[in-house]
Amino acid sequence: MAIANATDGAIVSATKASASRWPSLIESLLAIAAVAALLPSFERLAASDLGRDGRFAGAAIAIGGLPPRVLPGLCASYGASAEPIVRDRLCRHSSVSSAGTVPAILPQSLVNTYAEIGRAFQRPLTEAERRRSDLRLQQREGLGDLLALDGAIESIDAEIEPYVERYALGSGETGQPRPVACAFEKVSTSLARNDASALERGESAKANALLLLGGALDGHGATASVAAAVLLPAQSRSTDRNCGTLSLADTLGGAASIMGEARETRLHAAKDEAMRELLRTAGWQWAGWMIVGLALLKLSRRRGVALTGVALALVVWALAAWVGRVPWPLGADRAFEPARQAGAVLELPAPYVLGLVGAAALALSHPYGLRSVRPRARKRLRPGSATPASSWRPASDG
Repeated sequence: MAIANATDGAIVSATKASASRWPSLIESLLAIAAVAALLPSFERLAASDLGRDGRFAGAAIAIGGLPPRVLPGLCASYGASAEPIVRDRLCRHSSVSSAGTVPAILPQSLVNTYAEIGRAFQRPLTEAERRRSDLRLQQREGLGDLLALDGAIESIDAEIEPYVERYALGSGETGQPRPVACAFEKVSTSLARNDASALERGESAKANALLLLGGALDGHGATASVAAAVLLPAQSRSTDRNCGTLSLADTLGGAASIMGEARETRLHAAKDEAMRELLRTAGWQWAGWMIVGLALLKLSRRRGVALTGVALALVVWALAAWVGRVPWPLGADRAFEPARQAGAVLELPAPYVLGLVGAAALALSHPYGLRSVRPRARKRLRPGSATPASSWRPASDG
């Protein structure tokens, strides 16, 4: 009788377990069918990866090789000598040491930064000239279609002319944008002056000019407003044929605007490229992570896997960020920090990806998380054993 009862109970349990799997199976099949039905719709995104009106086409020329920001070093050396408004607006995130003597010449860090900026702006022009030379050589030697070669040369000119006009590179021999060259020369001249007018304005005016020049070369957005509100060194009345009669404050503001735009082009180019890649692969990314999300949902319905599920979810989304090159959304100064660089498969991922993996390891290392990983020991009844339904026993005679 006990064996028959045990067999009947096992059959009933197996029937219930089989019946409970059907809703989950139907749910999975319906979800996969929905993904398969919607996946072809993403082909329209892949076909128009430039976006509406070409908004993700990117700039024709992105300026690369710009030097690191020079302002933090200047703030540390000369920030204490400048006016409080200059320190508050330009050196807010930099350490400021004790007041030092402002030199009569520009610091070497500014000179090196200025030279690197010139090389960065001239690099696209040099590359364009090299391509023109190659095409003209092919024309002279009769290689290829002459009309096609003429069209290629004209396309190079059409690409370079807006670049030269946009950054005012057409005049001067320094290779710098005209506002940048004017700001550099004006500040350099003002530091070298030691006449009565220069002595009257004091060291703070020169320190202001140094920090504002650093802010202009870094493209700091507050440079123009600060330059218009503080005391600057006296300027000579002579006019330069390239700089005209612009004041030092106006020149610094113009240089900051040019450099801010130049530094932004590289950032925008990286964002546009990442967006085009996302549009090309959006369908497969969406389908893959929908299936992964469904698997995590089913895992969450089990008992005793809370921390294990959290750890697995963190690892999965870290992997999703790494595969999809998802940028860190809380970057400072509008920085663009993807989970990995384009083509850098073997390099370390971004710090926030490593942080997600570390959080997953921490969740698993918790004692409760370790217990949820181990299989639970289940008590089973031995065949033929029975549990007494009551502890009553008949009294013995006598």
